[in-house]
Amino acid sequence: MQITSHNRPKHLLHRDASLVIILTIAVLVLAAFLANTCVHLLEAHGYMYLPSSFERMSSYTFLFKQNSAQARKHLTPVRWMQHSSLFMGERTMKNNVPGMPQESGYQAMRLATELFPATFAMIGAKNISPFWSVLFYFVLIMFGIGQQIAIWHCVVSGIISLHPFKLRKWRTTITFLTCAAAFSIGLFMATELGIFIVYLMDYCVGCGWWIMILYLLEIGALFMVRGRPYSGETVVATLFSQANHHLQVWMAPMLSFDWNIVVPVALILLSTSVFKNGGYRWLYNWKGVSQSTYWSTSSREFGCLLQIVPLLIVPFAGIVQTCRYLATGPPDLFDRIQMLYRPVIETRRPPETGEATSEAVVNGSAAVQIEDPPPKYTPPPSYSTATGARSLRFTELVTVYEND
Repeated sequence: MQITSHNRPKHLLHRDASLVIILTIAVLVLAAFLANTCVHLLEAHGYMYLPSSFERMSSYTFLFKQNSAQARKHLTPVRWMQHSSLFMGERTMKNNVPGMPQESGYQAMRLATELFPATFAMIGAKNISPFWSVLFYFVLIMFGIGQQIAIWHCVVSGIISLHPFKLRKWRTTITFLTCAAAFSIGLFMATELGIFIVYLMDYCVGCGWWIMILYLLEIGALFMVRGRPYSGETVVATLFSQANHHLQVWMAPMLSFDWNIVVPVALILLSTSVFKNGGYRWLYNWKGVSQSTYWSTSSREFGCLLQIVPLLIVPFAGIVQTCRYLATGPPDLFDRIQMLYRPVIETRRPPETGEATSEAVVNGSAAVQIEDPPPKYTPPPSYSTATGARSLRFTELVTVYEND
């Protein structure tokens, strides 16, 4: 979103959106097929895959011989275990295993760290070329670099937006300093304690249930509170302004209906389901450490802080802005409320010819250019005027003829 915001006004937005959606779904489907194929190949060679946990060396094991004593301890098949998909990895809760409350069942990127290397080691280099292994990890590296470039572009642009006219010339320096700071912080993740930090952040932030609530609040504030010109119909019209007529006929109403009704309801249901089935309610139990709790009391308090503070900022900012706009402003109370919910947004553009220009936008839409007024319309002479002019000309000719 940050990168596409710099596109030209005539750029096809629906083409970019369709491309992102298709590529994302294609990558996820291919990864799912690859993981399923790896599991079947391991089973064909007489091994059973069980998700591991990162805490101890004894919990690292994820491959067992079929019908072995270790495999018989796990009575529940993997497909029936409770799974929680996080941002960096996946958490699998195993049942009927002694001592499992002390294990998280979490491992980052199981496909790249467990399934894929175990499958290639089982098949052997004689049966499959190592080129495919190199290609797989090269693609993952490219995905990681592309993701970091997109994320860090947002970070650098956010810092520069604090004071654009002064900080724009320091873009290269700011990029280098932020990358160096992030690299220094990332060195701690390479230590033995790093995986615990990754799991804590992934468990508290990567679960996403509170981010869905933030998305829901954003949709409500933008489409319902703010309203026009920021509405679902306007966004769809802008998105498909240059599309063909058939695409506008069926796609525009469907997206408008989805954004106004389907997406808010889906976010509410999905957030509730993730919070209930993921076991995140244990973060809010601060009475002490029990056998069914993995985190310490301080870790749970910190996790609650990460999830609750962003949600509390929204009503706090709303109360502050309401008091601020209602206390000062125009004498009419209705105008103050209008400025609170639908303020006039001013957009400033950097000077290109040495002169700073600023454009005010009415109703907060995009910059509106003032057009030159049309030329004045000069009506043709009426019938009486044309007849009188002809009679006057004829009279003048008669007078001149008589004088001669």
